[in-house]
Amino acid sequence: MTFLSHDRRDTGLEISRRLYEAIAIKSRSPWNQRCPLNGETGLLQWGDDYYSILVIWAVPMVLAGKSVGEFTQTGLVKSMMSAAAKEGS
Repeated sequence: MTFLSHDRRDTGLEISRRLYEAIAIKSRSPWNQRCPLNGETGLLQWGDDYYSILVIWAVPMVLAGKSVGEFTQTGLVKSMMSAAAKEGS
């Protein structure tokens, strides 16, 4: 996220690709990420921390150059939030 936010797009995208590969492909855990990952193998070490995966979820927001507030008011996130609000009614 830091590289993407500071004009190092190629480096940031490569790091994001490697993280996603480790999370979703190697560990087959795209929704319930373990914490931490082994830096050498990309495999799981220990623990269950759901919020660890947020770095991957935030990539589209950073690439769009938007804040969390701006991003949640548009597109897919807005549609999901609206649908959830209707479902809860």
